[in-house]
Amino acid sequence: SFSKTLTHMDSLNKTELNLLVNTFKKLKKVPLILGLVGSPGSGKSTFINQFLNYSTAAKKKKKVGMLLIDPSSPIHGGSLLGDRVRLSDHFLKPEVFIRSISNLGNVNGLNPHLDKYLMLFSLYPFDVVIVESVGGGQASTDLKAYVDKLILIFDPHAGDEIQFLKSGVLDVADSVIISKADLS
Repeated sequence: SFSKTLTHMDSLNKTELNLLVNTFKKLKKVPLILGLVGSPGSGKSTFINQFLNYSTAAKKKKKVGMLLIDPSSPIHGGSLLGDRVRLSDHFLKPEVFIRSISNLGNVNGLNPHLDKYLMLFSLYPFDVVIVESVGGGQASTDLKAYVDKLILIFDPHAGDEIQFLKSGVLDVADSVIISKADLS
């Protein structure tokens, strides 16, 4: 199954990986891959919930794959893969597939096997794939290399007015969504 294959992605040998890459190169239709970045608590999961409500509505019925990356502990290596709890309204929908993975300690907030995961997600008939990175800061730009569109979820209450002017993720984001502006 798709889920079991994802579980074994990290242990693919060179021949299996080459087969995957060659299959990926033959694809005629690949899903739109959206990347989400933003500081912890900025509203990334809230945005995903609303996106799934809209995308899977009766008239749309889009197939959405979710690859949600959570931080791992630098002490014990474990990770609380909490996005499944936040997306409980959606994980039983047949048109939604949710996979939570750890960043395996990478400081860039991404899993080191992200490229392999995305190739496999592209082989499945998703219309859209969303990759949510670990809640990061202004320098969280690495996800841009893996996605078609990078979306920054920005909480205006997470600093002073100078924070929005700083370079970094704002320079590479394709879209900026202002979240929690109603809390002023």
